[in-house]
Amino acid sequence: MVIQLKRTISTNWLQRSLNLLVKGTAFEIRGITSLQQAEPHCLAFTKNQECALSNLAIIGPVEMQCPNSLHVSSPNPRLDFIRALNLLEQEIGFQTDESPPKIHPSVTIGQNVVIESGVEIGEGTKLYHHIVIKRGVKIGKHCVIKSGTVIGEEGFGFERDETGLPIRMPHLGSVVIGDHVEVGSLTTICRGALSHTIIEDGVKIDDHCHIAHNCHLKKNTMVTASVTLSGSVTLEPECWIAPNATVINKVSVGQKAFVGIGAVVTKDISPQTTVCGNPAKPLIKNS
Repeated sequence: MVIQLKRTISTNWLQRSLNLLVKGTAFEIRGITSLQQAEPHCLAFTKNQECALSNLAIIGPVEMQCPNSLHVSSPNPRLDFIRALNLLEQEIGFQTDESPPKIHPSVTIGQNVVIESGVEIGEGTKLYHHIVIKRGVKIGKHCVIKSGTVIGEEGFGFERDETGLPIRMPHLGSVVIGDHVEVGSLTTICRGALSHTIIEDGVKIDDHCHIAHNCHLKKNTMVTASVTLSGSVTLEPECWIAPNATVINKVSVGQKAFVGIGAVVTKDISPQTTVCGNPAKPLIKNS
């Protein structure tokens, strides 16, 4: 995924604005991307020492080896990438979908529902009361979104500067929800940072849950009350996450795995495994 700029900028302009050393030949930057979904002539960042991708402007460590792309040298790549995003947002702007919402005539909408530009909502979906659906969110067919839910608000992403002040990272993705999904009351689903938060077909999410940026919940997974999923968590198909469980960022929960009540998941879970406790560990059956 690429977040397009309203107009292209030169890498020289970025260098002057951020006051960072640049190694490589200058070119035009058209958008922002993650390394996982990189396209040419975009700006990205990495904390790794090497990068084999080509034709990117990459904010990376001072000692990074990046022979095929332009290297923006930084002692703190994530912080300087956030500074770049904030600068671009203020000075250049990102392309956004400002078209009116596309809502199927069969959708039912409760009282005090906010639906922003670029939203799409499919056939037979039901929106209860006091819901907020932010810009660009896509919701499929025959979904149920219960009262008080917020979908597509910015997530929690900060990096401290040299003085310790937390600097917010703009979240530029959105949320994509499949068909036959249910989202419980007072649940929050955050927009992605550089890509989308994805909820696939058949997923059921209970009340009071928090789904952070860039999470990917795959088909027919069940997330019960008061579960917290940190950023970039992946739930493979047909998982069960029991009440009050917490999954830390970038963890993957395998297909048909079962996470017990109140568990704190800090490591990847294999398919068809039951875990419980803090930290969560596989349940050992007595012989």
